Amino acid sequence: MINNIRKITHSAVLIPLCCGVLIWSATAYGAVAPVVTTLSSITEGTVTPVRIAADQTGNFYVTDQRGGGVLKYNSAGNLLQKIVTTSKNILGIAVAKGGEILVSQGISVAVYSAVGNPVRSFGTFGVANGIAVDSAGLIYVTDSKNNNVQIFNVDYSLQKTFGVTGSGNGQFKQPTGITYEKVSKQIAVTDTLNGRIQFFTTAGVYQSSVGSFGSGPLKFTSPQAVAFDYSADGTTLNRIYVVDSFQANVQVIDAASSSFLRYVGSYGTRGGQLVTPGDVLLDSFSRLIIPNGAGSLVLFGVTAASTAAQSGGTAASFPVAPTGSTPPTLTLNPLSGITKNSTIAISGTVDSGSTVTVNGVSAAVTGGNWSITASLPQQGLNSLVIIASKAGSTSTVNAYVTLNTVAPLVAVSSLPVTGSTTGTPILTVSGSVTDITATTVTVTAKNSSQTVPVNELRVYAVCSVSGTTA
Repeated sequence: MINNIRKITHSAVLIPLCCGVLIWSATAYGAVAPVVTTLSSITEGTVTPVRIAADQTGNFYVTDQRGGGVLKYNSAGNLLQKIVTTSKNILGIAVAKGGEILVSQGISVAVYSAVGNPVRSFGTFGVANGIAVDSAGLIYVTDSKNNNVQIFNVDYSLQKTFGVTGSGNGQFKQPTGITYEKVSKQIAVTDTLNGRIQFFTTAGVYQSSVGSFGSGPLKFTSPQAVAFDYSADGTTLNRIYVVDSFQANVQVIDAASSSFLRYVGSYGTRGGQLVTPGDVLLDSFSRLIIPNGAGSLVLFGVTAASTAAQSGGTAASFPVAPTGSTPPTLTLNPLSGITKNSTIAISGTVDSGSTVTVNGVSAAVTGGNWSITASLPQQGLNSLVIIASKAGSTSTVNAYVTLNTVAPLVAVSSLPVTGSTTGTPILTVSGSVTDITATTVTVTAKNSSQTVPVNELRVYAVCSVSGTTA
């Protein structure tokens, strides 16, 4: 289960979140939703995996504070080495152009040799978090406390800093993950408390953003990281993968149109489920590798992904789930993201001869159509796991619906005293709203009304309870 507390405040002047269309330097064509297969998880050495990065040879590195520091795995998922870090306060990780391992360690970034020996540290941060390295070797580090990104040269000298606190274009509220997008030569920054991904040039100039705060397609509650899926020749960006630790899933987005394609994963502790995931890596074998808060690396095979395997080997060299015939094609008709009813009618299409279940309950299948009235058992976000089965193969679609049957609670913290007078024609009214889906507040004075968005500040806590889910 997920328990959450949100405090949402508003003021008379607010800046709404931005959702833009991404512009890429190469010709873009609409991508299709990938077919996703759950693979065997990796548990060797993992205790609290946080972030992940890969090198040119297919090895990948995972920061794990309780697991000993940095865990190094080969492309087959075998633990090769534990790199003991000089600090236990570790978060982000990246591999520098020269092969050095870069690790965020609180107020600085530590540099380790390719064999794991400490070399030096650089930078001064409030909280150093995500790290990215571009094709020229420049290093980008998010500072989650100071709400900016610092750029360093290849020799680790500071080049510049960009970003300030806020919700406008180019502003941040707790930036976390950061990734270099090689086709457009842009930097993607996960702007966590603003619920979006912002794109910048390598010089730190704002370009565009995608997403907004909330639940449902193209909405994020706690986005943490981004991965990119390219064509086989590496010249076209096809899909964007965004991991959300609060919603415990990955959203797949079409890079050409910024449209939602599908979810990957859902909340839980069973195979293919996630608990506060912290990062996402799409490796050269078209496998999503996700550091999972439940103490493992969760893997998905993305069979429709077009990432070229450049490091040798095949996907079969990794632990994989049993294979059968071609997975059935499964679709879900458009679905409302918020409802006040405890049940919801959902439907879609599926290959003839398939069976469909929703959260383990069989749906009615007639020809190529399926339907069911599904229960929404809990107030707040509910996960719907839709599985189609045919001839031993399965396809999965995840949907999320928020049940809200409670009226918003409004508290006013700043309001003129009743009966008082003022010479100011404009009054500021402020307060807070307690509600899981509140988006606007309307203030009416006589015949004049003003509606403002509820998005100036969000503070939330996540509490995860491990165990077997029904």
